[in-house]
Amino acid sequence: MKKWGYMGLCVALAVGWSRIFLGVHFPLDIFTAILFAYFYSISTLFFIKKLKFE
Repeated sequence: MKKWGYMGLCVALAVGWSRIFLGVHFPLDIFTAILFAYFYSISTLFFIKKLKFE
């Protein structure tokens, strides 16, 4: 499962970089999206463990 996580991270970083490079988004937009995704995933993992859906 970690392999898919690393692959997903690489794809997400490549897409984020390409959108900055092409001028579609500002770097702050991409950084904010990364922070939002990080906190969303951490909170989801917390609630899954708390509700014991493992």
